[in-house]
Amino acid sequence: MIVDPVSQEQLREWLSRINRRAKLHRQPRLVEWMRSKRPHAIRIVQQIRIDADRTTWNFNCHAYAFGLHTWEGFFPLVLSGADVWPDSRFVSELLVPVMQEKPREEATDGDIVVYSKGDASVVHSGRIQANLVVSKWGGYAHVWEHGLFELPRAFGSLDRYYAPPSRALVVDGFIHWAWQQIERRGDSSQGQVAETTR
Repeated sequence: MIVDPVSQEQLREWLSRINRRAKLHRQPRLVEWMRSKRPHAIRIVQQIRIDADRTTWNFNCHAYAFGLHTWEGFFPLVLSGADVWPDSRFVSELLVPVMQEKPREEATDGDIVVYSKGDASVVHSGRIQANLVVSKWGGYAHVWEHGLFELPRAFGSLDRYYAPPSRALVVDGFIHWAWQQIERRGDSSQGQVAETTR
């Protein structure tokens, strides 16, 4: 589907507003309503319910794209009081340098797409699936399938593609990252993290 740039930017601005301001239960209906105003391929993949078990929804786009949310140690670690999440710096500094980049036209199902703004730091991550992207639009947000730039404008306009790193590399990198963050802060949660990463 080709959408002219003005329409694409309007769509992205609407998505930004919906993602920031609309109540979660209203977002799918608003995105569907937008289809009559601006054609798009966006559809909900996982609708979260905050009253459900936190492990079904309390993770960000990076945890989703790199599969950390399915690692059994993820929630014990991030909910341990350490307040350590796989953020943009984690992806930019630990994962991107060791992943194999590929051209957009060679991206296939399961590959990672990372979005950035003007600099090289990653703002958003997703996975390629059937020539679309599947990504989670925040910690308290749904998982959506969407076209390459059919996502909130705040998630960046520069895209890069990578073969997915191994699960072991992602998990080990995240544990290392968690320890670095705790040591930087001089945090007292080191014991809790040690228990969750054994």
